[in-house]
Amino acid sequence: MHSGISSEQNITVFREINSASKNNYHKSVKIGNWVLSMSCALFILSILVSYPFAELFSIPQQVAGHIGTMVFPGFIKIGYVVRCVGIKGLGLEV
Repeated sequence: MHSGISSEQNITVFREINSASKNNYHKSVKIGNWVLSMSCALFILSILVSYPFAELFSIPQQVAGHIGTMVFPGFIKIGYVVRCVGIKGLGLEV
């Protein structure tokens, strides 16, 4: 049974899908890098609020800083995993 689609059309469709897939992996790397860098910055900020400069902040701000020291490392890990998925999808070594 002939589907009416030539092999050239199949190759073109495959290239378009492959190109879109690579674009998604590039986006994944960019998003992973962004989440990783923002989480690291916020983690460092929360440590500074919680410990060396604690006397400059109110108790609710210090509580938020302490909560941040527990939460932001989780986002660091999520950003790293998203970045690794993108790099692996592009065929690069992780």
